Amino acid sequence: PATVVDQQRRLAEAGEQLRRELAATGAYRVVDLAPAAALVERLRGQHEYLYRCDDCADQVGRALGTRLVMSAWVQKVSELILNVNLQVRDVDSGRLVLTKSADMRGNRDESWRRAVHFLVRDLAERRARDPAYGR
Repeated sequence: PATVVDQQRRLAEAGEQLRRELAATGAYRVVDLAPAAALVERLRGQHEYLYRCDDCADQVGRALGTRLVMSAWVQKVSELILNVNLQVRDVDSGRLVLTKSADMRGNRDESWRRAVHFLVRDLAERRARDPAYGR
């Protein structure tokens, strides 16, 4: 039970870190999710894993008036092996424009923070070299 509580906290903190760091890079415009909160909760009630529902991501993107929508999730293989994943979809075409993943070693706060930071830093560096990257 303590691990579950810690993981829920880490998920929330990782989401906030991801939004904050993405906004700081300017790679994407980060929007407030509040206007789509009811839709997200309804969709969560209909799907075991929301990140597996591409149409759900598109619905949320349309509800927020965005062209691109990002989904992120963490896979836990064990207490030692985890990875954080993200994907970006074009809402109008349904096309996947970016997928990224970073492995974590150890289910600790620091490993989660480092994995999220790596994903954002790598995305920003690639975008600097190729402005079309992830668009």
